[in-house]
Amino acid sequence: MLRRSKDHILNGKPIITLPARSLSVVQRKFDPDEHAFYKMLSQQMTTELDKLVQANEASKNYTHVLLMLLRPRQAELLYNALLYTC
Repeated sequence: MLRRSKDHILNGKPIITLPARSLSVVQRKFDPDEHAFYKMLSQQMTTELDKLVQANEASKNYTHVLLMLLRPRQAELLYNALLYTC
């Protein structure tokens, strides 16, 4: 399998030309329902992580730990989607 990077040149030209990367930060406040949901989810993840640490299982299940850290971030972005699918 050949691997190429975006800087790779073929026939004197880059193989791909990408637009400049742009970054925008949007800050907003939770409404009360979103805040309660986020706090509840964060508390559940903290409790579960504490159980893994006390059982000395956290290092063996590091992918599970990373998933627990990801869940509240997903909840921030997908609160409404989660609300209607659960």
